[in-house]
Amino acid sequence: MTDNFFTDNPDLQFHLDKLDLREIIETLEEEYTTPAQYPAAPRNYADAKDNYRLLLTLLGEICATRIAPRAAEADEEGVQFHDGQVTYTAATQEALALLR
Repeated sequence: MTDNFFTDNPDLQFHLDKLDLREIIETLEEEYTTPAQYPAAPRNYADAKDNYRLLLTLLGEICATRIAPRAAEADEEGVQFHDGQVTYTAATQEALALLR
Protein backbone atom coordinates (compact mmCIF):
# COMPACT_ATOMS: atom_id res chain seq x y z
CA MET A 1 0.00 0.00 0.00
CA THR A 2 1.12 3.55 -0.61
CA ASP A 3 2.34 5.88 2.14
CA ASN A 4 0.71 8.95 0.60
CA PHE A 5 -2.17 9.08 -1.86
CA PHE A 6 -1.07 12.47 -3.14
CA THR A 7 2.71 12.32 -3.43
CA ASP A 8 2.64 8.74 -4.71
CA ASN A 9 0.24 9.67 -7.53
CA PRO A 10 1.96 11.50 -10.39
CA ASP A 11 -1.39 12.16 -12.09
CA LEU A 12 -2.67 14.21 -9.17
CA GLN A 13 0.56 16.18 -8.98
CA PHE A 14 0.51 16.74 -12.74
CA HIS A 15 -2.96 18.26 -12.54
CA LEU A 16 -2.04 20.52 -9.64
CA ASP A 17 1.07 21.65 -11.51
CA LYS A 18 -0.52 22.16 -14.92
CA LEU A 19 -4.03 23.44 -14.23
CA ASP A 20 -4.38 27.20 -14.24
CA LEU A 21 -6.09 27.68 -10.90
CA ARG A 22 -5.20 31.34 -10.61
CA GLU A 23 -8.76 32.72 -10.79
CA ILE A 24 -10.21 30.08 -8.46
CA ILE A 25 -7.45 30.43 -5.88
CA GLU A 26 -7.58 34.22 -6.02
CA THR A 27 -11.30 34.06 -5.25
CA LEU A 28 -10.87 31.51 -2.46
CA GLU A 29 -8.06 33.54 -0.94
CA GLU A 30 -10.05 36.78 -1.07
CA GLU A 31 -7.61 38.30 -3.56
CA TYR A 32 -4.79 37.86 -1.03
CA THR A 33 -6.10 40.61 1.23
CA THR A 34 -5.95 38.70 4.54
CA PRO A 35 -2.20 38.43 5.41
CA ALA A 36 -2.44 41.56 7.59
CA GLN A 37 -5.16 39.88 9.63
CA TYR A 38 -3.81 36.32 9.31
CA PRO A 39 -0.01 36.26 8.98
CA ALA A 40 0.04 32.69 7.63
CA ALA A 41 -2.39 33.54 4.83
CA PRO A 42 -0.93 33.37 1.32
CA ARG A 43 0.33 36.62 -0.18
CA ASN A 44 0.11 35.59 -3.84
CA TYR A 45 -0.76 32.77 -6.23
CA ALA A 46 2.54 30.90 -5.83
CA ASP A 47 2.31 31.07 -2.05
CA ALA A 48 -1.29 29.83 -2.09
CA LYS A 49 -0.48 26.98 -4.46
CA ASP A 50 2.41 25.93 -2.20
CA ASN A 51 0.01 25.92 0.76
CA TYR A 52 -2.43 23.74 -1.17
CA ARG A 53 0.37 21.33 -2.10
CA LEU A 54 1.37 21.06 1.58
CA LEU A 55 -2.24 20.49 2.58
CA LEU A 56 -2.74 17.83 -0.09
CA THR A 57 0.47 16.12 0.99
CA LEU A 58 -0.72 15.97 4.59
CA LEU A 59 -4.18 14.83 3.55
CA GLY A 60 -2.67 12.18 1.28
CA GLU A 61 -0.65 10.80 4.18
CA ILE A 62 -3.62 10.75 6.57
CA CYS A 63 -5.80 8.97 4.00
CA ALA A 64 -3.14 6.40 3.11
CA THR A 65 -1.91 5.59 6.60
CA ARG A 66 -4.94 6.09 8.83
CA ILE A 67 -8.13 5.88 6.77
CA ALA A 68 -7.46 3.39 3.96
CA PRO A 69 -6.29 0.58 6.27
CA ARG A 70 -9.75 0.53 7.88
CA ALA A 71 -11.79 0.95 4.70
CA ALA A 72 -12.51 -2.78 4.32
CA GLU A 73 -13.69 -2.92 7.92
CA ALA A 74 -16.03 0.02 7.33
CA ASP A 75 -17.35 -1.59 4.13
CA GLU A 76 -17.93 -4.96 5.80
CA GLU A 77 -19.84 -3.48 8.73
CA GLY A 78 -21.72 -1.03 6.55
CA VAL A 79 -23.94 1.86 7.50
CA GLN A 80 -26.96 1.10 9.67
CA PHE A 81 -30.36 2.75 9.44
CA HIS A 82 -32.73 2.32 12.40
CA ASP A 83 -35.72 4.41 13.41
CA GLY A 84 -34.84 7.14 10.94
CA GLN A 85 -31.26 7.42 12.20
CA VAL A 86 -28.12 6.66 10.20
CA THR A 87 -25.25 5.16 12.18
CA TYR A 88 -21.77 4.94 10.70
CA THR A 89 -19.26 2.29 11.66
CA ALA A 90 -16.56 3.14 14.19
CA ALA A 91 -13.99 3.12 11.37
CA THR A 92 -16.02 5.65 9.38
CA GLN A 93 -16.62 7.87 12.41
CA GLU A 94 -12.90 7.87 13.23
CA ALA A 95 -12.03 8.69 9.61
CA LEU A 96 -14.44 11.62 9.60
CA ALA A 97 -12.98 12.86 12.90
CA LEU A 98 -9.48 12.78 11.40
CA LEU A 99 -10.64 14.98 8.53
CA ARG A 100 -12.24 17.65 10.71
